[in-house]
Amino acid sequence: MKKRLTSWAYLLPLLEILFSAATILVPALHIFFRLKQMAYGAGGVSLSSGEFEMTIPSKSFLTEAFQRAGWWAERPITILNAPAIFVEVFVALLVAHKATWYPALSLPVPWHALIYPIYALPSWFYVGLGIDGVMGRYRVRGWNAAISVLLALACAALFYGLKSVMPDYEGQEGQLLLSWLLGGFALWALLFAIPFAAWVLRRKRNTD
Repeated sequence: MKKRLTSWAYLLPLLEILFSAATILVPALHIFFRLKQMAYGAGGVSLSSGEFEMTIPSKSFLTEAFQRAGWWAERPITILNAPAIFVEVFVALLVAHKATWYPALSLPVPWHALIYPIYALPSWFYVGLGIDGVMGRYRVRGWNAAISVLLALACAALFYGLKSVMPDYEGQEGQLLLSWLLGGFALWALLFAIPFAAWVLRRKRNTD
């Protein structure tokens, strides 16, 4: 157990889950208690934005809080967990036979903020193994180094591919998502290269 707690293969996924949870839970709780305070024991809260006005019933305060917090948390969570996109597509095809899917009780944004950190856990575990390899705690073999290179090149290719199509992409929400994915795939092109770097370092140590 102690060995696992000092291994980056276990620490990185844990830290990622804790960070993502704090990113959405802290603002969600803040919004929830703010709505409770605004209600003053009434059955709901009326909010206005420009020409639009909406009433949020007290029983929906928690749901509304998570919806609003999800909008704020989606950007950092999408960037940090970009590989989750592929798991999301696989799950959507498996469950709904289409490229996108989310539960009926949720909207896409808060659903992404909640589920992406879980979908990306294998990727963080893999990067953690690479860091352990750099530190000499784990032996990265040749086949693992080859996978590392392929994953890093795939993320780099996706980065340049999205960058080339971004100017022609219409819609503000689509532009935002593409900009986040650009940052995410650039980051993961570097992270996925860590196991390969560990393999190179091990070979260098063995030849010295």
